[in-house]
Amino acid sequence: MSSLELTGPVPRVQMLKHYSSADVFLLPSKCEGSAGVVYEAIAAGLPVVCTPNTGSVVCDGVAGFIVPIRDAKAIGEALSNFIHQRELLVLMGHHERLKAQSFGLAQYKTRLISMLAKPLEA
Repeated sequence: MSSLELTGPVPRVQMLKHYSSADVFLLPSKCEGSAGVVYEAIAAGLPVVCTPNTGSVVCDGVAGFIVPIRDAKAIGEALSNFIHQRELLVLMGHHERLKAQSFGLAQYKTRLISMLAKPLEA
């Protein structure tokens, strides 16, 4: 992690190239909901730094860091953790790759069938 690239909007067809060349994925958005790009970054094995409203699947301190909205200092500290503790990139990236396996279509089908098989509660 020797440089920082602020890309701004990236066309969908170029996303895979960006994921494969990145060490960390940063999404400090004010309003995103559960952002699809976070799932994509996880599937690419990238640790994620995001705000609470964008990272519904990010486990803070395990698979990345969740930082307060509009807190540049917290973003800097989170990114600094990866610079000064390179092993975090490996550990968190590994955790993300394992987590991504639970997002597959087969796993979704199993969870959906299980949920639909439960009786509805009044």
